[in-house]
Amino acid sequence: MSLHGREVTQFGFEQGQSPLYSALPAELRLAVLRYCLSVCNHPTSQFNRDSIWRRLDYDRPQIVHTSILRTCRRLHDEGLRVLDQNLDYTIFFTAPPERPPQCTNPFDLERRLQDLAQQGRRPSVRNLQVFANLALLESTRSLQDLLDIEHLHPRNVTLAIRHVDFRDWEHDAPLAINSVWVSQTRLPNSVRTVVVQIESLGRKTQQLDHIAKIASRSWTFQRKDGTLLAVNPTRTTTQQWQGRSTLNDKKWVRDETAPHQLSYHLISLHFIPTGDPSFTRPRPEDLSVPAEMAKSLLHMAPSIRVADKQFHRMLTRHTNAIFAGSQHGGFLTMCPGSWPGDASRRSGSVEEMDPTWLFPKLDWLLMEPEDARFGGRVTGYYHQDRVQRSRCSSING
Repeated sequence: MSLHGREVTQFGFEQGQSPLYSALPAELRLAVLRYCLSVCNHPTSQFNRDSIWRRLDYDRPQIVHTSILRTCRRLHDEGLRVLDQNLDYTIFFTAPPERPPQCTNPFDLERRLQDLAQQGRRPSVRNLQVFANLALLESTRSLQDLLDIEHLHPRNVTLAIRHVDFRDWEHDAPLAINSVWVSQTRLPNSVRTVVVQIESLGRKTQQLDHIAKIASRSWTFQRKDGTLLAVNPTRTTTQQWQGRSTLNDKKWVRDETAPHQLSYHLISLHFIPTGDPSFTRPRPEDLSVPAEMAKSLLHMAPSIRVADKQFHRMLTRHTNAIFAGSQHGGFLTMCPGSWPGDASRRSGSVEEMDPTWLFPKLDWLLMEPEDARFGGRVTGYYHQDRVQRSRCSSING
């Protein structure tokens, strides 16, 4: 081997000439990699302002910038190990119109983790966040199906039950949760903490506090190795926030606290291993409120349909974008009949996503899936995955 070849082998791969390796301690370098490869908000795209899934801390698609892995081979290898051990995923157990487009499909996640394992990599999910409709959570194995995915190994699980996830929230029904899924769920042994977030309208704070107290004293989660996780009362937190009163195609005037605004109250219960072998698991109680708290608001028209306005706003935005693109040459880069691509966006601008709930994929919901995991026909994940895979096959084939 030539001297030049030895230099590339000995020094090019090791990158000893770089201060990142010669001067920076390994602990700091790994901390930098964890920061660079962490999940962050999309820089140029945000959820539609009226989307039912948009929240205070979840207003844009989540992405990971992996360009740093192309810097050099050593950084690529180290970065992959960091990335594999710090995966973050968000899963929606809702009908398609009530979740973001391009959100993680559990079938695709299962296949992705299997591919990583076959490559000799050891994937480990740091944070698994689940938004779950209560009707699905209480009547299906969707949560357990997710937790049973091979190679998932989540360390922290967050389950969010939002205002719109409660049964009959549209009719202002009292807050209630059937707890059968709590006793039936078996967590992977990798789980260190479970956070259950329960959210409702600000005017239902008393109801929310009541059911949270019942959950705190009676709910526990069990890992497959038998370890019990109970609420740590010192870590229970509350939060208030405001959101838009339009949720998908309806404006909920009944619940407005200010023009176009809803007020929310959220309680987070943190479950951690008890560490006490003599701890006896209590029977989880169903959560409900007494009659004096269960007073619904009477309103002649609780909501107003605003789909026509949303479609008009979308059409106007796209028309303006097409016109602006044609003025600056961007129109030539478009396919006939398509909307402008990323190339036609102004530098630094943030584009609002379309109201996808106006165009539901009904074929996902009408056919019975061959694999009923992850919510079956209600979520449509199986058929969505088949459509996506067939598109990829046609492109690659």
